[in-house]
Amino acid sequence: MYSTNHKILCTGNPNKGTLAKGIREVFPDADFVHLSNGYDFTTQAGLDKFREKIKDYNLFINASRINLGVQLSLLKITREEWLAGHVFNIGSVLEYEHFSWFDPKVTEDKLILRAASIDMCSEKFKTTHIIMGGCKDESPNKDVKMDPASVAKIIQWIANAPNIHIPIIGIENDYWISDWQEQKNKGRNGVYR
Repeated sequence: MYSTNHKILCTGNPNKGTLAKGIREVFPDADFVHLSNGYDFTTQAGLDKFREKIKDYNLFINASRINLGVQLSLLKITREEWLAGHVFNIGSVLEYEHFSWFDPKVTEDKLILRAASIDMCSEKFKTTHIIMGGCKDESPNKDVKMDPASVAKIIQWIANAPNIHIPIIGIENDYWISDWQEQKNKGRNGVYR
């Protein structure tokens, strides 16, 4: 069970096969912001709407990779609005040097997010950057991806861990390592899934 002191906001649509779906399973009282419910984070109006919304929460799961720089913008807005709280920034295995060939722009974006997350982390404003592979979704290879609820349970454990803080963690399944190495050997690149 998660702490009742957490008022949780998560980016992403929990009705789709995303991490947000797993968040809803583990944190049934969480709220979600996404394009389908009126949050277009590619616009200033969408970011301003988020700025007003985030004030009512103390745990933010920054899960959606919409466009380059959007997660960083949401992290910065949250830091400006909160004196205390916990932000979970969802990174990617593309941050690992041996996977950076897959999509160099996303790699750079996630590395910038990770650096900002670690830099902003403090005793009261906690951040945890999670490097992870893909979650199960509607794609053809969904059966080899991570279960979103399993990732959400890791977030739950970190959020409730007494007397410790985890500023960065990497989680992945064995498939991603072997599959991506195979794709690299075949010359596939530039496609983010």
